[in-house]
Amino acid sequence: MLKIYFGHLDEAVSHPAVLFDNSFEVEWFEDPFVKRICKIVDDTEVISAYQMTNPVFGPVNCRILSQGCKNCILAYKTNNIINADLMGDNCAQVIVEIAQEKDLIITLEHCFCFKDTTDFSALILNSNKMVYTYAEYLNEVIEYL
Repeated sequence: MLKIYFGHLDEAVSHPAVLFDNSFEVEWFEDPFVKRICKIVDDTEVISAYQMTNPVFGPVNCRILSQGCKNCILAYKTNNIINADLMGDNCAQVIVEIAQEKDLIITLEHCFCFKDTTDFSALILNSNKMVYTYAEYLNEVIEYL
């Protein structure tokens, strides 16, 4: 289930790129869903953690992935509270898919665009209210941001 807290939580990962670069496991990049995250968010094809191909940068490794991509992988592979302010809207569908597999808490201090996501629902932790549509989510954004 996706759980959203509007505002700052001290427990949220404040520097996901640093955490990722110092704690990722090579085996993560054997996971088909991690490969899919890299393709969706960064348009990067994964062969292994240290062998990837990006159409702009050419051959890269996992340390070169965007902060949004690293944050999505952390959301999927760890139980950290994720600061979604450090992610682009291209991460929204990935976040929704991860939350369908496990409980995921994200913090937001801006209006993250879940507009084009499928199967969107979230628990707004500030109000303990479930939202099932983008319009309901926007009403909560207006209330808390």
